[in-house]
Amino acid sequence: MDSTDFTVLVVDDSPIDRVMASRILQADDELHIREASDGEQALTLIAKESPDLVITDMQMPRLGGIELLETICQQYSDIPVILITSRGSEQIAVKALESGATSYVPKTRLAEDLLSTVRRVLMNRRSRKLASTVKNCLVATESHYRLRNDPEHLIAAADVLTEAMAATWQSPIRELGRIRMTLEEALLNAMYHGNLEMNPRVREMNLKLYHELSKSRVSQTPYCNRMISVRVGQTDDMVSWEISDEGPGFDAAAFLNTEEVSMLERPYGRGILLMRTVMDEVAFNEKGNSVCLTRYRGNLAASNSNQSINESDDLPEAGFVFAIGDDE
Repeated sequence: MDSTDFTVLVVDDSPIDRVMASRILQADDELHIREASDGEQALTLIAKESPDLVITDMQMPRLGGIELLETICQQYSDIPVILITSRGSEQIAVKALESGATSYVPKTRLAEDLLSTVRRVLMNRRSRKLASTVKNCLVATESHYRLRNDPEHLIAAADVLTEAMAATWQSPIRELGRIRMTLEEALLNAMYHGNLEMNPRVREMNLKLYHELSKSRVSQTPYCNRMISVRVGQTDDMVSWEISDEGPGFDAAAFLNTEEVSMLERPYGRGILLMRTVMDEVAFNEKGNSVCLTRYRGNLAASNSNQSINESDDLPEAGFVFAIGDDE
């Protein structure tokens, strides 16, 4: 069978209706038609031949269309199902659509609508398969975000940035969690220490005062007019996130040249510690109000193999937990 051909399974306990549907579909040379007289026979054929599409009547002996649909959704979630509906079965059809059926065609409209509906469903299925191969052809992509000084907004941005990378790279879940947390810390640092010019030592001495002051600065000038810029560049083998604020900057060298162990005991500096331990490269600009974080695809794959011992542990954020506004 040609690679462009599709196997379609027609399920109906009525031989006349089953043959009618099959003949309609045979007008398309790309369709290879198989038939089943009930749901049980259909499941046997599905297990053996893995069709690209199932077309089923709803009311059949032994195993009806609803039960067949539910089984396909549970065991063969990538196979779409089109319902053939009869008069008087409208409520059942609605239930089936809610349960996962892709589309439906009334029996009174088979000649007019069946083939076109099948073609649309299969075209979408083919497009999804091709889309996965297109993602692997990514050469480079660039994006630019302008974010406001809102902790929840920035945390959501960290999710978006991580998911954008995961959409094109096969990445271990735990390592994605570590990257997401690092981006989140970098964004919050850009807000609190950059745009709002919050002194981390105030947080060390009086946490309540620190949060009250940061909340008030969000609506005060010049702080309220400052934005956070994120430029993302991705190629086949690396991704970089350049996170910049509009504050006065700081001396990043004091943190970058400090041993990681000594930073663990500090009440501030966690963001930079995460950058140094999670990212492959960390580079601040001379002013200290922009940091470029880089991760290489090859090292990401190596992280996956190193995590194989504890892969059953579901630790998407690598053990780092903090509340909104608890920046360091």
